[in-house]
Amino acid sequence: FPDELKTEEIRQLEAQIKTQGDTVRQLKEKQKSGAEGEKPSIDDVEIAVAELLRLKSHLADVQQKELDKAKA
Repeated sequence: FPDELKTEEIRQLEAQIKTQGDTVRQLKEKQKSGAEGEKPSIDDVEIAVAELLRLKSHLADVQQKELDKAKA
């Protein structure tokens, strides 16, 4: 997505996606290597992934609106 079209909302969403992606990676890593009592549940991982997908979908919608504005 072109930098010149990025709004503050887009930049914030990108930062949230990075943070949520890091969270998902950490949860998955703990699930693989953690001790039984320290492992996150499957539900925790699924919730984190669902939130990441929701953020990505919202970002795509906002980016499309900005592209449409730029074309008008």
